[in-house]
Amino acid sequence: MAEGKKDFGALSDLAEIAEKLTDIHDGTTAVIFELERDEYISVLKMFREVDRNAEKFKIDISGVEFIYIMKKNVN
Repeated sequence: MAEGKKDFGALSDLAEIAEKLTDIHDGTTAVIFELERDEYISVLKMFREVDRNAEKFKIDISGVEFIYIMKKNVN
């Protein structure tokens, strides 16, 4: 249950960020998150209709694109 509340909180935070960003400028707005694998997978679980095997995905909230990319480990 706590995980569900955390997920809902994150989505609420993204919606709030989207609202504030659209107040700054007219036009297309995108936010990119490049995350370590574990955090990326955690975020991925918040969304039902996202390909679980994808190394990147995007969601649109109020006209703002939030793009998530799994960071590649370079050895």
